[in-house]
Amino acid sequence: MAVRCAGKRPGACVTAGLGLPEALVALALLGVALSGLVAAQWQARGLQQEALQRQQALLVLADFTARQQLNPEGRATYIAMLQAALPVAQAPGSCAIEACSPAARARADVFFLAGEMHRLLPTPSWRLEPCLDSPGHCLLLAWAGTAASSGPDGACLDASGLRQPGAHCIAQELP
Repeated sequence: MAVRCAGKRPGACVTAGLGLPEALVALALLGVALSGLVAAQWQARGLQQEALQRQQALLVLADFTARQQLNPEGRATYIAMLQAALPVAQAPGSCAIEACSPAARARADVFFLAGEMHRLLPTPSWRLEPCLDSPGHCLLLAWAGTAASSGPDGACLDASGLRQPGAHCIAQELP
């Protein structure tokens, strides 16, 4: 608020309202503050979506690992199928409702893993690689434009086996 005085006599001062420049500055500051809040909300939503995808991938992989541990006789089938490209999801076979051979159970488990990945994650992929710090196999699951491999930018892991910044992937050592 501005105070103007018309003369030197008492009571001659008049209080004026906000001028147009002050109002425009206040609106500009309010706009900047609100756009910052919207941007923070948008970023939080993206991080929440990424965390949900990572959690779903971990749960699917934990389920697959448990299935594999229950079927040690099917290990060769698991390894052979995981070395191939991610298959398109298929309807559950007879192994879903009745007993079957270890190899058939392993095929059903791999198709179940593939189906869950296609259902829960955008553009999923996988790759079976030797683990860098143990003698077993590591399964890399990637999604949303990340390559399921070790290597340069755009890959899941860097050359030392650490997750690349911004990569959408997880790695699991298989039993």
